[in-house]
Amino acid sequence: MKKQQYILFLLMMCCASFVFSTTIYFDKGALQNSKLLNYTIQDVSTLLQQSKALITDKETDANWKIVFQLDQDVNSYKTLYDANTKATQQFTIQSSKENNVCIIVITSQSEKGLSNGLYYFLQNKLGFQFYHPKETILPDLSNYVLDTFTETITPRFDKIGFHIHAMHPLEITEALLNENTPNGAAEVKTYIDWLCRNGQNYFEFNLLRSIKLETWIPYMKSIVDYAHERGVICGADMSFHMIQQRAFQLYKKFPKSFRKKETQILSNISQLMQINWDVWNVEFATTEFTHKDEDKLHEQQKFLFDNLEKYKVKLTSRKHVVKDENLMSGEKSKKTKRTDMDSAYALFVHTVMFYGLQDSSTPVYRNKDFSHLRNLLIESNQYRDTWYFPESAYWITFDNSVPMFLTPYLDARLQDILYCDSLGIDGHLTFSSGWEWNHWLIDWSIARWCWNENKETEPHPLQFLEAVIKDAAIIDYAEKANRLQQSFIKDKQLIKVLTAQTITDEIGGKLNLEFHPRPEFAYKYILNKATKSELEFLQNKYVSELDSFIQQYNQLKSAYSLVKSNELVDELLLSLDVTALRAEHRKNTLSYLIGSRINSINKTNISVQHFLDAAKSIRESALTLVKQQENNYRYALSSIAAEKKSKTVYDFGYLYTVSDLHFWEREELQAKNNKWKFWYQNIWDVLKIIGVKK
Repeated sequence: MKKQQYILFLLMMCCASFVFSTTIYFDKGALQNSKLLNYTIQDVSTLLQQSKALITDKETDANWKIVFQLDQDVNSYKTLYDANTKATQQFTIQSSKENNVCIIVITSQSEKGLSNGLYYFLQNKLGFQFYHPKETILPDLSNYVLDTFTETITPRFDKIGFHIHAMHPLEITEALLNENTPNGAAEVKTYIDWLCRNGQNYFEFNLLRSIKLETWIPYMKSIVDYAHERGVICGADMSFHMIQQRAFQLYKKFPKSFRKKETQILSNISQLMQINWDVWNVEFATTEFTHKDEDKLHEQQKFLFDNLEKYKVKLTSRKHVVKDENLMSGEKSKKTKRTDMDSAYALFVHTVMFYGLQDSSTPVYRNKDFSHLRNLLIESNQYRDTWYFPESAYWITFDNSVPMFLTPYLDARLQDILYCDSLGIDGHLTFSSGWEWNHWLIDWSIARWCWNENKETEPHPLQFLEAVIKDAAIIDYAEKANRLQQSFIKDKQLIKVLTAQTITDEIGGKLNLEFHPRPEFAYKYILNKATKSELEFLQNKYVSELDSFIQQYNQLKSAYSLVKSNELVDELLLSLDVTALRAEHRKNTLSYLIGSRINSINKTNISVQHFLDAAKSIRESALTLVKQQENNYRYALSSIAAEKKSKTVYDFGYLYTVSDLHFWEREELQAKNNKWKFWYQNIWDVLKIIGVKK
């Protein structure tokens, strides 16, 4: 009897396995030889197998069948750039059931659209989450029940993608610029895969003049070829003669080169176009703060256009956030006659930090708001390809280098995407500056917001955090923390004192250029010259508001019993806590400056040392959290958070200043010692950065 029961049990298990296990067959129809689709299916098959689904080559063995239908042959398009439109990226996906077999049909006008549809199916219907290039959430598909549905999904823009700012020592900067980087090509291809998984079709990065063209070109060619096989447009960011941060120069001036400018440019074109670039994003000015003569600009643009025409390269230029009247020349904007070059070149309109196009206040780069950029977007979009080019982080001294996780980025980027979509803007390119300290969430959210994924749900800033963290209490906590940051850090402008000082904040004359938000008075002035009324102003506007923010955040934290259940939860809570500790640290260093100055004015000797002691203690507490998070970095500390050799002008990784909270300690020492010259406790090689030192 027991033997019979055992045999019956085995038969039942076999039947259950046959009936309920998810076994998938890909029906490629006439697309058997499509490299693009085969790459996608290969990637997806690996992901599905990791999620306990089975892949079969026999249609009769499958209980899921994924069918690809191509509506139109895109070979009619001359270039990959032209082939990527909203219509060709769009796809329809339909799920039905026939004889206990799930049939998933993906239809599009292009192979890239079919690829988009398949990844959408995984991420939006099966529960995969492609949130980070090196990490993916995998669902259990062993016994998955699929609903029936029909959806048509459309991107908001023709071109959507990311600019990796390789002037800075980010996660994959060395892999992009140095052919000798261990596993470098694989790292870049992993990022390209992430772009594909999230429906992106554009990838760009900065070329630097530190690259060795002879050996780098074959290396990068293989990467660009891979991107093309995956349907991704590739752009090279370079300059005519930009001097700062080792920007790649199409020509060098005498005495660095004795050859004619035109000869140098033609030589560089010949070399660089051994790589089949789709886009050249060219900076024509010497710096972002210097003026370019319009006639000379059009002349240079035409020369480049004429000599690149045979390669079918799309040329672009950019509009920096700086107004013309705020350039170092101080020249007012001039109305010039529109030329053929204006329409031939695409325009990338650039904004910075966590400010949006429609924000009433954007105190960066001497701007009151971004109305000049908003108006330019509207005007330019009437006669040429026009892309919006915002940031998801601003390295140097603003956010992730401090570090701070500034959640208002999410709201700003979402509102800008919706606004640009309403204008019919052609492209959306995100200026990306690193992924740690939750900045991956900003990039990932942007990538997904660039698609009309779920028309029934109103998009909101933290919607994709909900996709990777399922704890309702933590999401509620994060939403309230976000509202606090929005209210205090952005709206009440506490960001003016939370950012670290740049070199240009502490230097005089014409080089005293404004980048990030600044307080009304320099810290040196506060300590040595501020009046009683000015000190009262600072106390009310900053110290009291910092205190209110800290108290409300601590009250919020005490109201929840939050459990750090996994690394993503750890990262979120740590990054929010460190941001709050940064506010507490700044409250104390500011209080020390104000208290010291009051003593000087009143000729009193009331002790203010306790403020610096408190600041030090807070820094040490924050450093403990930093060390916890460093254990969860996706890339080696030696690569992103330590001194190292680099193709950039920076001899350290982008999180080097986080590893010891450099900026926090520097502020304590500046206040204690009344030292305010830019070279005091300086880590920057200024001459290298501005381009006067090799």
